[in-house]
Amino acid sequence: MESIFDKHEDGCTPMSPCRRCTALAFLKSKLTLEEVTEFLEILNQSDGYDMAKSIRTLEVTEKVKNSLICEKVLTIADLIKLSESQVRKLPNIGGKSIHEIKEALHFRGLSLAPSEQ
Repeated sequence: MESIFDKHEDGCTPMSPCRRCTALAFLKSKLTLEEVTEFLEILNQSDGYDMAKSIRTLEVTEKVKNSLICEKVLTIADLIKLSESQVRKLPNIGGKSIHEIKEALHFRGLSLAPSEQ
């Protein structure tokens, strides 16, 4: 069975990998194969376009983006699965960061998941 890591752009070699292979290698080093596969499936779904967008597209500070990415919150879909209390527990995320995140999501018509009780 062919893996997602077996597909290459023209001219891709182990010594000179294409951008896709470089990105996948990075993701593979940080995530499990199942997480990478799920991430790619979300990106390929046209009906979930906004949800599949990278956290990098969110209108928040670089500090907030980097904090989320370090905790494997890579897409908007990943972010809205979390409640405010879960986001607040992430390293380097405080009240101001929560406010930024909520405002950026509100602008897109989205919100964090309901708080667990």
